[in-house]
Amino acid sequence: MSSPVLPRSGARFEAGYELLEEGSPELGQIAQLPWDGEIFGFRVADYRAGDARLLVTRVDELAHRLDRWAGGAGVDLVGCRVPTHPPAFGSLLQAAGFRFIDVQLQATLPRLRSADPGPSRITVRPASPPDHGGIARIAGSAFTLGRYHADPRFPRSLADRRYRVWMERILAEPGPGTWIGVVGPEGLPSG
Repeated sequence: MSSPVLPRSGARFEAGYELLEEGSPELGQIAQLPWDGEIFGFRVADYRAGDARLLVTRVDELAHRLDRWAGGAGVDLVGCRVPTHPPAFGSLLQAAGFRFIDVQLQATLPRLRSADPGPSRITVRPASPPDHGGIARIAGSAFTLGRYHADPRFPRSLADRRYRVWMERILAEPGPGTWIGVVGPEGLPSG
């Protein structure tokens, strides 16, 4: 595996997308995700699919371009998220070498009325430095969903580490407007 060239803490979490192939926007865009690469120890990228109607006849070319880009960038893992519509996206991307891992659904209930939930039975308080170790422990074990946790070929320990490291960074260098709340006694957060 390649060694990552990645930013340290304080780096902004914004991917710089570029066309997969200059002059061919229908092939989509791609960007490295340096924060995931730093955590995992190998380079990771995110692909944004192009126009499914135009990709239908260019699946082999897409696979070739993705492979060439990843090889040139030293990327070992390329992920992709696509909408469920048009349904052709899933089939096209599988033909280009992607594997379907998980699905996210967004549900809405348009006539939902607000209600007063009443007093809370738990007390949420601002996190303090003695809580930091417990917060990182919770973040490294509480998640079971998401693209890396859902992939049976991806090491669970790395997926867990991703959330733990993210929380450690936020605790070390909170941004403007960052607020972290915890439940439980100081130094022993339970949530």
